[in-house]
Amino acid sequence: MTFYSERYLINNSNSHDTVNLILIFIAFIVFAAGLILYLRNRLDTRYRELAIIGSLFLLFFVGARYTDYEQIRSINNQQTQMTAFVKNFSKSHPDEKNVYFNSTTISNGMIVRLGQKYYTVLLSNDQKSYQINRTYLINSDDVRTIK
Repeated sequence: MTFYSERYLINNSNSHDTVNLILIFIAFIVFAAGLILYLRNRLDTRYRELAIIGSLFLLFFVGARYTDYEQIRSINNQQTQMTAFVKNFSKSHPDEKNVYFNSTTISNGMIVRLGQKYYTVLLSNDQKSYQINRTYLINSDDVRTIK
């Protein structure tokens, strides 16, 4: 079981799929370069083919990104909610220096580690309130923490 620190959750809440965005940018550059070179030299067909290949890659990467858009938006929303929850939870337990969560997104039933004790978080239906109950791990040797 992996637990994440408060700092890790707050710093990683705005992560993006940078590799996909870089590929889209490169495909756009290839498309634009091929199109400009084709418009300058209309008799040379290799530039037209370069523009076509660039546009196909651009369409492919944008299409792949669009299909994942709803899932990415949902995960980003949950990570934003988790960041707010982590900040509020830490404010309500200021005496605890070591607060770790076993989830990067807010969910009912996630486990919080306060010092050496574990608690289950039960969220209300509107996720505006929570309740914590003491929990005991069966195998505490399997616990990893990411700071």
